[in-house]
Amino acid sequence: MIIYECKNLVSLPQGLKYLTALENLAISDCEKLDLTMEELELERKEDGSLRKLCIEGVPKLESLPQWILLGSTKTLRHLYIGELENVSMLPTWFQHLTSLRSLKIDDCPKLSFLPEEMQHLTSLQSLEIDDCPELSFLPEGMQHLTALKRLKIEGCPKLSKRCIKETGEDWPMIAHARKIIVKR
Repeated sequence: MIIYECKNLVSLPQGLKYLTALENLAISDCEKLDLTMEELELERKEDGSLRKLCIEGVPKLESLPQWILLGSTKTLRHLYIGELENVSMLPTWFQHLTSLRSLKIDDCPKLSFLPEEMQHLTSLQSLEIDDCPELSFLPEGMQHLTALKRLKIEGCPKLSKRCIKETGEDWPMIAHARKIIVKR
């Protein structure tokens, strides 16, 4: 399901909670949508079905809402968050997304740190962080992400400096990844 360019949408439709077999959800370019205030209690079985979630261009969003987590902790495989100009940190409940394989964070200019709980994302294979200029370090425990095959950091000058091969302060935590791309 794609919810795209709904300029006057202020909340998600309540009927969305009945889509128990929903596997993909993309919410993009919805200027007035306030997901923070959503009380969307998804009627999902514990084994849920949401596999891919994309949230981008939702300027009112300051933090990712916890309803994303409901029923999807074991099924969510891909998460993309982008163009979220007011998000300054990711929630600690990220640790429960144990089946997450790819995480892309793009164009979040106020994002200043990632939660320590990211070390519990043991299925994470790909992590991309683009255009987050305030992000200055990786969380402790990144070395525990042993499934991590690809790490890309671009447009994050403070973080890029710490991830320089062999000399960066954060390099020992990420050196185990097969492919590491760091661009300023």
